[in-house]
Amino acid sequence: MALYELLHQLNIPYQEVSHAAVYTIEEAERLQIDLPGVEVKNLFIKDKTHYFLYCLPAQKRADLKALRRTIESGALTFAKEGELLEKLGLTAGSVTPLGLVNNTQRDVTLLIDKELLGLTVWVHPNTNTKTMSLTLEDLLRLMEYLHVQVQFCL
Repeated sequence: MALYELLHQLNIPYQEVSHAAVYTIEEAERLQIDLPGVEVKNLFIKDKTHYFLYCLPAQKRADLKALRRTIESGALTFAKEGELLEKLGLTAGSVTPLGLVNNTQRDVTLLIDKELLGLTVWVHPNTNTKTMSLTLEDLLRLMEYLHVQVQFCL
């Protein structure tokens, strides 16, 4: 099912703006997007046996060694672009937890930084030419509907 149809079916409200394509947090910050919420960054990472999508505040430094200890995984590395396309149907610059709608094997765990609890977040709706604002609670509701494993960390 298409992302927007699913959001509508689940009565998940969102606000959205279109903009020029962005590939980095720095490029996104220059856009001066006027939406409620906080900007997040999303890292598609893996260990030898599992894939993870790590969602954290945009300005927070990702400490993969500390994350590894927290989630009790093997050594974490960034997944290759081909793996991103295969698992989430996304390309570099478009990484978003909403890409998990495309992960029909349900073999990617969503890791959410605890600092995002209770907030409204900005995510790409599977394209880097739009930014969507929705509550983390609604994002979690979508993940529950999709049967995505979610783990809170750090």
